[in-house]
Amino acid sequence: MSIYNIISNQVTIYAGTSLFVIGVLGNSINACVFYKNNLKNPSNFLLFLVSCLNIIYIHIGLLTRVLAHGFNIDITILDTSWCKIRYFLVQVCSLTSLSCVCYAMIDQFFISSQYGRLRRLSKISTTRKVTLIIIFVWILYTIPTIIFTDLIPLSNGQIVCNSLPDNLAFIRFTSYFNLPIVWAIGPVSVLIVFGILTYHNINLMRGNRNRERTQRHLTSMILLQVIFITIGAIPFAVLYTYLGITLFVIKSPDRQALENFLENIVAIISYFSYSCSFFVYYFASRTYRNQVKQLLHIFRRHRQVAPMVNPIFTGH
Repeated sequence: MSIYNIISNQVTIYAGTSLFVIGVLGNSINACVFYKNNLKNPSNFLLFLVSCLNIIYIHIGLLTRVLAHGFNIDITILDTSWCKIRYFLVQVCSLTSLSCVCYAMIDQFFISSQYGRLRRLSKISTTRKVTLIIIFVWILYTIPTIIFTDLIPLSNGQIVCNSLPDNLAFIRFTSYFNLPIVWAIGPVSVLIVFGILTYHNINLMRGNRNRERTQRHLTSMILLQVIFITIGAIPFAVLYTYLGITLFVIKSPDRQALENFLENIVAIISYFSYSCSFFVYYFASRTYRNQVKQLLHIFRRHRQVAPMVNPIFTGH
């Protein structure tokens, strides 16, 4: 085993397992907090949905990656249907989650605007309709993944779940557009642009301190999440653009090993924004910290067991 494989294996086991545990617990707390809040607020509704999608995504994507690359237990090669379904669900959940974060940022721009016409665009009825459209669009967009993904035997005797090598058009589409643009550059660009516009709107608010405080609370949570998404997305975009450009270049075994190592490390890093959103929200907002403390206090209160009363036995 090369040094790259050894390091990649250890990073996958320790970093991947940690991100999985943190992600499940953190997103579960997020979902509970946003559910307890007013889900008729569009941003609360979107962040609640994002938390639920993240839980599904890290189970299907991160857990299977840790098992395959860390413990050599690749359940995706056991069945062709599961190979296709996993890739389909990973893309739908991830892209829908990113889109909902983007839409939550756009909603903050709407509601913080000085213009009433834009503020009226922030409605829960509109948000639910747009969310359904987003899910439907990503389902349609991801259907080719089911068609062009299958179990592929390698020259060394291994079997992997990947894109069919004889479909060059789909491989180019994935390498040049889907992975770098749709998964990384597109969402990051939307978040940065609307984040700047929203921050500008909030600085213009006057005379309504409660509204200003509420907007700063939600906007700071989403803006800080932009940093985590960017940290995970930019290396992802750069690497897969490079892999697309060098797709037909003959590479030495050492170069292939290095690229596989970088691909696995970048993939693990890309899960940070999905797994660590709890810490993002917790450190970005005092209101959220108070809500988490209240939630944990309720859990502790429910777990308290009433003292047992010794039964009184009477003789016959």
